[in-house]
Amino acid sequence: MIRRRDTDALAELLRYSAGKTDRQALAAALLERFGGLAAVMDAPYDGLLAVSGMTRHTAVLLKLIPQLGRKAMLRPAGGSAETPEQAAAILRPHFFGQTAEVVFGLFVDRARRALECRRVSRGAERFAAIDARRLADIALARGAEGLYLAHNHPRGRPEAGPEDRAATQRLAGALGCLDIELIGHFIFSDEEYSLI
Repeated sequence: MIRRRDTDALAELLRYSAGKTDRQALAAALLERFGGLAAVMDAPYDGLLAVSGMTRHTAVLLKLIPQLGRKAMLRPAGGSAETPEQAAAILRPHFFGQTAEVVFGLFVDRARRALECRRVSRGAERFAAIDARRLADIALARGAEGLYLAHNHPRGRPEAGPEDRAATQRLAGALGCLDIELIGHFIFSDEEYSLI
């Protein structure tokens, strides 16, 4: 179901590049074709051009917005991740505009200061594999003593399924053998998150 506020927001954005095109109709056509606002922003350039009324300039604008938004929201390494709320604030921008599941690790020192936030996996719309060895390699290279793990559910609610819980337990055990604490595992959706 396409939300009216998404159509209105996209139509307002199109005002800056769509010229005399019916912006409301173009916004509705884009949302209908790609299934949602995040999917429009992640659509391939050629796919955008295939929509009636789309111009090259508008397609370029739509391709630039997620990258610029993500860049503007990202925080540099450092800062406190002592609480789950602080960790979530550091991690959340990494999921802006993502239409596939991606997994990020926020690696922290003993005092839970952020050392690095890095993408550790990219998957499909509903699945991303997480490699314990990769997490351990990054943590050991950075001197991290703990990490928060986070992934997104781009088309759903941020509720942990049995697979999410099993993966979290497996990773906590594997990392624990190396004295690296898996502090928490976040699941983000567009507007919410949960913590395993």
